[in-house]
Amino acid sequence: MQQWEYLEVYLFQGEPGQGSWMDSTGRQGSMVVVDVPGAKYRWNTSAAALNDLGAQGWELVAAMPAGAGHRLIFKRPASTTP
Repeated sequence: MQQWEYLEVYLFQGEPGQGSWMDSTGRQGSMVVVDVPGAKYRWNTSAAALNDLGAQGWELVAAMPAGAGHRLIFKRPASTTP
């Protein structure tokens, strides 16, 4: 039976163009929030951070509002090595 590991990531936007994140393993950092060119309204994207998690094998399975930010839930197959 397939085993999974899960990761919770919290994304927060502070000052315009700046954001921060922390995850359920205790890692944290900052990220640049990039405006989407040509959008009618001001939209921000954290695609670079999401692409990095995807390259590590994480798949986004849920997203929900969390205070002033968002809570993202990711999963990937659990490692077979202890």
